[in-house]
Amino acid sequence: MTGLRNNDTWTDGLPICKLSGVGMSANQMYREDGTPCSEHEYEDRSIHFCLDRENSTFLYGVFDGHDGAKAAYFASQRMPAELSFEQLTGKTTEEEVKEVFREAFLAVENAFLESIDPKIAERTQLLDKIPDGMSQFEAAQNFPETFSRLQALDQEIRGGTTAVVALVYGGRLHVGNLGDSRALLCIKDKSGVLKVKQLTADHTTSSHDELQRLAALNLPTTKIHGAKFGNHELTRCIGNYFMKGGYKEFDILSSAASEPVIPEPHIRSIPIDESCSFLLLMSDGLYKSYQDATGSEQVNKEIAQMVVEQFVEQPTLTSIAQTVVDKVVRLHHDNYLTKRRNVTTRDDITLIIRNFNFQLRGALTPGAGVPLPGSVSPRLPPRPLLPLPLPQITGRQSQDEDDDQFDIHRGDDLMGPLPLHHHHHIDTNTTSTESSDLQNPSLTQFSLDEDGRIHPYVNFDLYYQAIDEAKYCSSNSNISSSLLLCTVRMALVAVSSWGPARLVGRGIKWLWNKNKPLAITAVVVVSAIKINSYITKKKRRNKWNNAGKDVVVLHMFQRGKYAPSVSPYVIKLEMYLRMSDIQYQIDYDEPLGPKGKSPWITLNGEDIADSQIIIEKLGAKFGKDFSNHLLPEQRALSHALRIMTDEHFVCVIAYWRYVEQRGRPLMNGMEFPFYVWFLLPRYLKTIKRTLWLQGIGRHSVPQIEEMGRQDIRALSVTLGEKPFMMGDQPSEVDCSAFGILAQVVWNSPNSPYLNMLHSEFPNLLKYCNRVKERFWPDWNKCLQPPQN
Repeated sequence: MTGLRNNDTWTDGLPICKLSGVGMSANQMYREDGTPCSEHEYEDRSIHFCLDRENSTFLYGVFDGHDGAKAAYFASQRMPAELSFEQLTGKTTEEEVKEVFREAFLAVENAFLESIDPKIAERTQLLDKIPDGMSQFEAAQNFPETFSRLQALDQEIRGGTTAVVALVYGGRLHVGNLGDSRALLCIKDKSGVLKVKQLTADHTTSSHDELQRLAALNLPTTKIHGAKFGNHELTRCIGNYFMKGGYKEFDILSSAASEPVIPEPHIRSIPIDESCSFLLLMSDGLYKSYQDATGSEQVNKEIAQMVVEQFVEQPTLTSIAQTVVDKVVRLHHDNYLTKRRNVTTRDDITLIIRNFNFQLRGALTPGAGVPLPGSVSPRLPPRPLLPLPLPQITGRQSQDEDDDQFDIHRGDDLMGPLPLHHHHHIDTNTTSTESSDLQNPSLTQFSLDEDGRIHPYVNFDLYYQAIDEAKYCSSNSNISSSLLLCTVRMALVAVSSWGPARLVGRGIKWLWNKNKPLAITAVVVVSAIKINSYITKKKRRNKWNNAGKDVVVLHMFQRGKYAPSVSPYVIKLEMYLRMSDIQYQIDYDEPLGPKGKSPWITLNGEDIADSQIIIEKLGAKFGKDFSNHLLPEQRALSHALRIMTDEHFVCVIAYWRYVEQRGRPLMNGMEFPFYVWFLLPRYLKTIKRTLWLQGIGRHSVPQIEEMGRQDIRALSVTLGEKPFMMGDQPSEVDCSAFGILAQVVWNSPNSPYLNMLHSEFPNLLKYCNRVKERFWPDWNKCLQPPQN
């Protein structure tokens, strides 16, 4: 299924929401004999992430691309970034969250258009070469190369996507949409009637509200009603430049007073309570295919009914979503084979189901269908199902203001899947076989507690027995070391996921419920540790403050094995201190500063972070200006080279070090405590996400290597045969250049960039050795670990 999967992206590091499931199917067109085949690449994309488990923040989205998948893919990657980096922090009111939500849509739109800006600029320049009024045929004949390039650019610029995004935050459900992808919420009223409510607005040329908006722009609505803009009829979307900035090129839109197709989302916000059953997000391919196959005018109601039926049959939310999608696909194909309706194609289909309070019939416990740890249900024999009648749908339709709601009634003797809080007892038998190590924990007579939850039924006797045996077998080094290693790994994973303070708080709370005297002892121990930590930091602070007047205390991680540091910024700053003859001391106890960065310094009791800010402040205080001998043009060049080195080339090297090499150069470059190996995977995911947001991580490895080659060439050409970058005397740019080149030469063995220095830019190798000899005569001593 072409296009259903992409290469690894930064969102791979985001945890998937286990309260949701996704179903999908690629587009199809039918040959004369009924054989289906793909008409184009799969253009839908979807997301279903848990952004913050502690605060119950979840993000879901369906993006239905047109004219290619690039806009949908871009939006699916950018939207989580616009909502997962503290944009929601401190936003408590409904209006504040809705404004952040709205800004996220607009930010994705702006970022996508910025990504194609160079192509738009090139297209504009090429159009100026073709005389006004010349037809396409004449242009192709008279300017074949220009015309061919214009066609290629049009294909790269063309493309957009719908977006329906749901954000669960602060106990509310916020839904925003552009285009015709839909969000349906199934809710239960006070009388137990299930209703389906559409939370989105269809932004198409058939929408009354959208036609009124277009009429206000002086567009002829009689011509636009139901018309298509290219291969779609969307009036709001992400991307689709030609319907926005380029709308004047289309006769039907050229008279508009402003851009007719806009990225302004429709946003709804409702509280999440016990009446909320489940949420559906779908691309138009689902409900339009169903409508084409059945001719139904109540597609929302009937699709929701199909989902309800599958809650009874399926064990997981993913299987529910996929079964509904497959059923619609089959209906559509059968319709073509029987020639009941003249339909020969259907679009891509994506369906996301997010469960709130609807019981999943196939699960062992009432809930959202989250698989139990260790369960292997596909290999188990089928368990018996109780005869559970389905809810039936009446023909009556009710309508509330601007929302279509359809009643799903239960007959007197019918009962649908139970809500989570409903007290219902299930009675079947548990079966097992001699030949299997797994038992099928079939539905048994479970008793519920006061909260309507099933009491724990998993027997941990064997687990505790194994622990006891390990305790008494301390003489057996294999058992005890394995148990210790497992315990340490679990603890470190918990610390990295929750944070130390939260982990300790949870542990003490659990201990209080089990053993209050022991919990009190734990509180005392934790308090003692905190007090000791405070005293230690106080002593360190006094030591830094007493280092001496105008003595810099440089805080950094421990020395490297092959270079004084594995950080280019540490080498950059320390080289500046050596160039300036500023007295300094090194502190390894607190490598991370107030901004969570390294290096940082303490000077006369003041903490200063960020290597460049430190250099600027030290230069102002001690009167050190290594650029005063440079001409204005040289100062500008020096500034540009420093920015390139500190902000761009460093990301190229970071990508090779942390993404391609999975952190091995870092771990080999210096000594780390053993527990860092357990935390490394999480750190690598963070770096990968940061590089994706910066932009370097979005490119292929050959493209990134070429960027690195261009950066190295810029340094090599600037240096030439001079002793230093800007001439006979060193300047600040030499600190940045040597800082990053030292990482290539001494901390990046077998890297393509080191090979480039040897084969293409040998003058930079001589430069590194020259700087090392002049400013690092104690280089070998700096490689030794600090003395305790």
